[in-house]
Amino acid sequence: LRNAGVPALHFYTMNQSATTLELLKRLA
Repeated sequence: LRNAGVPALHFYTMNQSATTLELLKRLA
């Protein structure tokens, strides 16, 4: 998605932030 120029991502974490945080670490 980033390579295609998508400007932002929105995550619904449903009070489960650990998975989202890990994903963001891997994207960085």
